[in-house]
This record gives sequence, structure tokens and C-alpha cells, in this order.
Amino acid sequence: SDIELCFSRLGFLFTWENEESVTVEVPPYRHDIFEEIDLIEELWQVLQMNVVPKGLIPHVTPKLPDSTLYTFSEKVRNACLREGLQEFVTCTLISPSLVDKVKNHPINANEIIRVGNPMSEEQSILRPSLLPSLLDVVKNNMLVKNHSIAGFELSQVHFKRNDKYVEQPVVGIVLCGERAPRHFEECQEEVDFFDLKGIIENLLFATSIDKVSFVPSELEVFHPHKQAAIVVGNLQIG
Repeated sequence: SDIELCFSRLGFLFTWENEESVTVEVPPYRHDIFEEIDLIEELWQVLQMNVVPKGLIPHVTPKLPDSTLYTFSEKVRNACLREGLQEFVTCTLISPSLVDKVKNHPINANEIIRVGNPMSEEQSILRPSLLPSLLDVVKNNMLVKNHSIAGFELSQVHFKRNDKYVEQPVVGIVLCGERAPRHFEECQEEVDFFDLKGIIENLLFATSIDKVSFVPSELEVFHPHKQAAIVVGNLQIG
């Protein structure tokens, strides 16, 4: 009776051959039904899944270790979350107007990768830096009167180097507005260069990166006297 009710609701014509088998005529508009298993699936959906007995699903722990890059990325993500930063997830494709903010400083124009057949001009370039995306997040928050932002993004950037396409994982942090939520007992203070520097130092400590120095830099996109390159040995990492 349940099977008859199900096929009737679905508009399927059927006839019982005997007590154990039924012949079903599928309507011509149901192009997704080819085999007996497709009819069983239709019964399952209509008669509810709870009529199917469930057993314990065995769980097997994989023997392969996690990727070193994945493990390190998770360590970086957790360190940023402990600093009270909110994680942002933005699109890898950006517009030419956004990429102009970093073109030639620090990204060379000939290193930028354009998409062959973009869906729109707004998503026609693989971002060579997280800075344009983070600035866009700040702008959109400012438009809705949210002026205090503390966030980070952990993602990939893309560029060409020596005629090779490079995909590099990076982390970007952005702070603006007030240092802490408003409170009647405290005077509100704006975040500054040293708030960001302190977060970066904690992040480097959490990821066991030591012997770090902050060297004055001269990138055009930043304030001339409020910027620094992060250097470990002879390697600039940020």
C-alpha cells in the first residue's frame, strides 16, 4: 500500500506482476529515471528516510599525516583568532581598479595575471596581493557606518615570475577604528602602527619564527613614516 501510494503521488502508472514484483511506467518528462535503483530512490524520498535501518558507520583515521603547509596554515589561523581578529574570506578575482592600488608598488605590472575569459571586468585579474581585497572590505564596512575593524585573511596570491605562474599562501591583517569596544569608564583610542606590530610579533612567536627584525621600508602604498619590512635573517617575509 505504501508503494502504491508513492507511485500514485508521483504520477507513475504501475501494475503488480505478483506479490514480489511491480512494473512501473515512467512519465516521459522524468528524464532522470533509467533503472530500478532510480525508482527505489523515489520511494525512499517520498516514504521518508527514517524507514531505512541505520547501522554504525565505521570511522577510519587516515594513516597519512597532514600536509605541512596545512598544519602551518592552521597554526597561523588559530594565532590570528586568539588575537581577537575576525577571519575574512574574499574573492581571489579582483578588478583592474583594485589592482592599481598595488601595481608597481610592491607588485610589478608585468607580474600581474589577467583571466582569459572573465565573467566581468570586476573579476578579471588574479590578485597579486591581499591588500586590495582587505581595503575593499574596509570600504564596504565604512559605507554601512562600521568604522572599527580588526580582521585577517589567510589565502593565496597569484603572480608571474620568470615566466612561471606562482601561487603563494599569505596572511594579511587589517585594523582600523577604535582599539576596543566603547565603554563609559574608558576614553576611546584609535588603533595605530604599534597595535599591528604587536599582533604580528605575537603571530611570529606563536609560529616559532624568531630572530625577526623590523626594517624601515619605502612602499608608496603606505604612510612614508609608518611602515616596516619584516625580515628574518636575509629573507623578507612581510
